[in-house]
Amino acid sequence: WNRLCNVAEYSGIFDSEYRQPHSRCMENTRIALRKSITQVLDQRDRTNIWLNGLAGVGKTSIAFTIAEEMKAAKRLAATFFFSHKHAQKAAVIIPTIAYQLALAFPRIREDIIKVIENDDNLLSPGKSHADQMRELVIKPLETL
Repeated sequence: WNRLCNVAEYSGIFDSEYRQPHSRCMENTRIALRKSITQVLDQRDRTNIWLNGLAGVGKTSIAFTIAEEMKAAKRLAATFFFSHKHAQKAAVIIPTIAYQLALAFPRIREDIIKVIENDDNLLSPGKSHADQMRELVIKPLETL
């Protein structure tokens, strides 16, 4: 567990102290868009939502607000936000997601710990992202 905690990139987690204060939608703004995103999230067959637009139009604020709402509803498993303020490495995205999943779903924490113990290189930057995703995210979640 300590190895995973040491690799996780906390500044990528939406409610991390490193990201405070985080931007969010002002009260009673972006209501239609937030409702539309929530409806898509309610369709359990959709796995990705792509927010696009010019810099400064509020994509991050919308994403943070949705993440906050999902966390309050106990529906948030994991997040990863990139930032210009925090240097982040792509190699830590999957371990950071696995760390959050282990917190969100305590039943899979031991599975994640065991797979890390069985493969010393699983958390290394040179490890295949496909292997990391399969072993740290997909297989543990399949047990739920």
